Amino acid sequence: MTACASAQDAPRPDKPGEKAGPEKTTDKEEGKAGDENKGKEDAGDAEEKPAPNDTVARHKRLLKDISDVIGTVTVSEADVKSWLDHRADFEKAMLADEDFGAKRAVSLKQAFDHALTSEVYTAWAKGENLNAEDWLRKSLRIKVLNYRLRALKEAPEQREALKAKLEKIEGEKQNLSTGEYENAKAAIADTQDLLTKLETYVKTLPEPSEPEKKALETHADELK
Repeated sequence: MTACASAQDAPRPDKPGEKAGPEKTTDKEEGKAGDENKGKEDAGDAEEKPAPNDTVARHKRLLKDISDVIGTVTVSEADVKSWLDHRADFEKAMLADEDFGAKRAVSLKQAFDHALTSEVYTAWAKGENLNAEDWLRKSLRIKVLNYRLRALKEAPEQREALKAKLEKIEGEKQNLSTGEYENAKAAIADTQDLLTKLETYVKTLPEPSEPEKKALETHADELK
């Protein structure tokens, strides 16, 4: 599982098209047009984001019952290093199990349950001299805890970025049509709402112990 989508994961919009034809303009007109285009481009930064309820529902479905999988283990720095050392080979090996990939896209618990009976996974773990069940439980715990820590750390930064975008749009209001202005503000409001809902949900996920938090923070850059 990659870190779940944040409130800023939506694709950027297309920018407004230029006027057709080599129409000649004066320097003054070109300057005015440039200012107007700049305002439209700024407004474009606030393009529609996924509906908050849809995005949060997708995350809830993906992580449903994950506590049943990772709640029985704790992780150490050695476990974090083990995940980092083996994850590339694990991902490569599991490409041979199409059912695992399909289940992981829907539910991490379903993927976990499947992997424990997968000849592909159990053979890979044996070849790496790993305890198949214990390693996978701990690896999932590392990923979920890391997602929780990162999401809660980045939320204030994302709020500040949205605040700055809103201020920028207000500053360019005179260069926007009423529709562009209102749409840009509404898009930012939707993103703020999504961020709040995601943050609320993330706080319901298992919380790391202090030793776990320290181990994850030590390897934060590698875990991205």
